[in-house]
Formats: sequence, C-alpha cells, structure tokens
Amino acid sequence: MENSNASLVEFVKNNAAEIEALEKMFGTISSRYIQEAKSLREDLGMDWDLIIAIWDHCVAKGKASAVYVCKFSRIVHEKGVTTKEQFYEYLASLDEPREKKSHKNPADYIIDRERVLHMHGVAEYMYRNAGRFEGLDPEKMYLLGYLHDIGYISGDKNGHELYGALLLAKCFSTNFGMPFLGDLINHHGDTPSGWLKNHDIVPDELRLLWEADMMVDLTGECVGYEKRLEGIARTSGTSSESYRICRETIDWLKSQR
Repeated sequence: MENSNASLVEFVKNNAAEIEALEKMFGTISSRYIQEAKSLREDLGMDWDLIIAIWDHCVAKGKASAVYVCKFSRIVHEKGVTTKEQFYEYLASLDEPREKKSHKNPADYIIDRERVLHMHGVAEYMYRNAGRFEGLDPEKMYLLGYLHDIGYISGDKNGHELYGALLLAKCFSTNFGMPFLGDLINHHGDTPSGWLKNHDIVPDELRLLWEADMMVDLTGECVGYEKRLEGIARTSGTSSESYRICRETIDWLKSQR
C-alpha cells in the first residue's frame, strides 16, 4: 500500500499542470480520479489531451461521478480512439439522428452491451461443455455463466464478484440447486492459487466457469485463451492486475489438460 501511495504521489508531482487542470474542471478531485488518470496514462498510454477532453465532456453532461468517468474513458479507449479529434468525431457519431443510429452512449447502460454479450457467450459455452465433467447439469451451468458478472449492475468493476454474490443472496432464497453458488460468483475473479489457499480442490463448476470466462471475449464469441488475453491487454494494459490474474488463470487451465 505504501508503494502504491508513493507511486501516486510521484505521478501527481510529475503531472502537476494536468492534475491542476482536472481540479479546476471538477472543483475538487479525489484519489479515485487520480488513480484512474494514472492507469489511463501508464497502462493504456492515453494522451493527456484526450483524457481531459473526455472528462470535460462528462462534467458538461452532468455525469462527473468517478464510476461514470472511469467507465466512459475505458469505453472510448476500447473504440480505438487515440486523439482528442477522434473523440469529438466519436461524440458526433453518437448524436446522429435516430433513423441513422439507434444506439445510445454505451456508458448510459447499467451493464453495457459488450458485458451482456460476454455473459451470454459464457453461458452458452458452459452449457455446451458441461458434459465433459461428470455430474454437471448443463442448465445449471448456463445459469451460472449468465449470472457470473451480474455484479456489474453496481456500476463498478472492482468488487463486482462480491456484489453479485450478495445480490443473489438478497434476491433469492435458493441457490438454484448449487450449494456453493455464492462462493463461485464471489471468487470467479480469483486466481487458482488464490482459491486453493482456502479450499482443498477447485470444483468442476469453477473450473468450467474460469475456462469459459477466459475463452469468451466481449463480443460473446469463443476466441480462445490468447486472443482473449490480447483483448484484456488492450483494455487494461499488460501491467494491470486484471491481466496478471487472467494470465495466471489461463496458465493453470492449460496445465490441467
């Protein structure tokens, strides 16, 4: 934690003018915004002019919450936008007349469409591959796959696993015939080594969920481990915690063949 704080202080020191511009834009700026700016700059290589343009747009639209700003910044990056000029072109495309374009700003969805496509693709994969594991019910695996990322309804990627598990516990008195459903949802973002610190074995349900999660991309297509990892590198960077967890999980899954 100390190293992380020191790194953040150093980032602020080295980017004082840009941080000051953000402070003027927001009135005040919390460490959450600074951490996101640091990630956008260092993990994704996003230009400061682009970051400021994106965040200024969010403020102008009255959507300056940290959750929205961070989510919208990532979406813009995923669309291949690399300059301020391209960002303005992207905004113009969102404002085209409804008869030409019917979609709305992706950040306005509670769970964005790409995430829903991924959830659906994971469910399909698990249904079709449940038969490889003795005793797994394909319909229950479909349900587990579809619900595994339901915690994104919180609007925050970090902690979506726990939020999803708590949401299911709050809404349903049954685990749909899966006694460890909450555990599976809560820990599907763990690495195998992390899971095995507190459990003797990896259950087949979790192994299949990991496999599906690492095979299916944000279009809902089964693209395989390496292409999935390439997508995570593009959106989060190769030095990110997300990339490290996925890399370790994929390596473990390959070792189990």
